[in-house]
Amino acid sequence: MKLRSHNGFITRLWRRMYLIRVLKEKWGGNINGLISEKIYLVIGNITSPNLGLKDSYLLREMKDQIEIIVNLAATTKFDERYVVAFGTNTLGAKHLLNFAKQCSKLEVVVHVSTAYVSGEKEGIIEEIPYKMGESLNGTIGLNIEEEQKLVEETLNKLISKGATQQTISLTMKQLGLQRIIDTIAIGYGKGTITFLPFGFHSIFDAIPADMVVNAMIMTMIVHAREGKPCHVIYHVGSSRRNGIKYGDLTGFLEKYFVEKPWINRDGKAIKVRKTKIFNNMVTFGRYMAIRYSFLLKGLKVSNIMLCHWFQEKYDQHKKKYNHMMRLVQLYRPYLFFKATFDDTNTERLRRTTRNLDLEETFYFDPTVINWKDYFFDIHIPGLVKYVIK
Repeated sequence: MKLRSHNGFITRLWRRMYLIRVLKEKWGGNINGLISEKIYLVIGNITSPNLGLKDSYLLREMKDQIEIIVNLAATTKFDERYVVAFGTNTLGAKHLLNFAKQCSKLEVVVHVSTAYVSGEKEGIIEEIPYKMGESLNGTIGLNIEEEQKLVEETLNKLISKGATQQTISLTMKQLGLQRIIDTIAIGYGKGTITFLPFGFHSIFDAIPADMVVNAMIMTMIVHAREGKPCHVIYHVGSSRRNGIKYGDLTGFLEKYFVEKPWINRDGKAIKVRKTKIFNNMVTFGRYMAIRYSFLLKGLKVSNIMLCHWFQEKYDQHKKKYNHMMRLVQLYRPYLFFKATFDDTNTERLRRTTRNLDLEETFYFDPTVINWKDYFFDIHIPGLVKYVIK
């Protein structure tokens, strides 16, 4: 398909992308021509109907030519403002499907989502679609229009009361939390996290991103070849065939940062300690109350009695306490997850990949992953290089 392109933007984009170096090494000076020929950038907004495109000619051209749609648009921040998360992850998917229904030559729609949309279910989670309006606890009650109305009413109420932008942002984040491992790895490497509650034997369903991409490509190839209308869910994960336990993951983090401590902005190597583990929320809550909550309350009273003489110290301790409790609130459903994701459909896709002699090119079998090597050589070094500030 040929759409309006913004080649200047694309050129700036590939210069900044580390992965594009492979293409640059292969194509050399022809890289600009290759990108201009293969990529046509259309700027829109998935949170709006018709993807935010106002040009009627452009819309008609897209709807007449598009054959495959891949949707990865989402915010993955667990504490994102609800208005942002709802607009992108919920309305965005709705608008994209409405747009797809108008594409006359459409063959395949691939929508990518976290498998943890399953909520806090236990046992084996099958590769089956959820019913329209089905919420995470298995009841029928989620209503997009009502959720959108709630967002609008909350925002209008805050604005009418003259709330600051900071207050609005915090309120919308809390609203998102009410409706709903890299952060932990970063916090541990920085030395800010020394204890955690999690199920030591709980399975952490991890999968390298390149395997997900390979599975997406094969999904497009297979379903475009078959040309039959169908709705298939694929769990591209590892928990059923090569799961990693949280206990093993923390062991990898400890060993890595002991051998290769993170260097902060001051050039100082951060020494990490062995993580104290709480295998259930009861013991964790008791520990936090005795070790921190009671002391923090006492510090608050003393600070008031002394005319806020050590206000800064109190604020620092309160900030650390709130940060820890916030992390636990965000990650508790994942840290004590009691289910594994069935991948029967995905295994069929892998067999098809082998039958088409494409397995070597588009490999996504989790059984070959050595998790220790993966975290030591790829994942944690990537976090240190690109994420930890």
